[in-house]
Amino acid sequence: MKFGTEYRVTHPAIRKPSIRDLEWAAGFLEGEGSFVTTVTTQLVTAVQENPDPLIRLLEIFGGKVKEESGAGVVQEAERG
Repeated sequence: MKFGTEYRVTHPAIRKPSIRDLEWAAGFLEGEGSFVTTVTTQLVTAVQENPDPLIRLLEIFGGKVKEESGAGVVQEAERG
């Protein structure tokens, strides 16, 4: 797998982010997210009860959202 390519199951972004979007995302993910890097994957997660911020992240960056039972909603953007 090449560095910087997306998995086929990763949804693409649907709009180009504005400077304001990038500022919001940086603040949101700094406070609510976690970042993991391995040899083959970079992963961003954020657990939320309200899916609205996760949907906004998906629009800007792509990725996927899945529901975790008892833990709210988790946004994952995988790149490998």
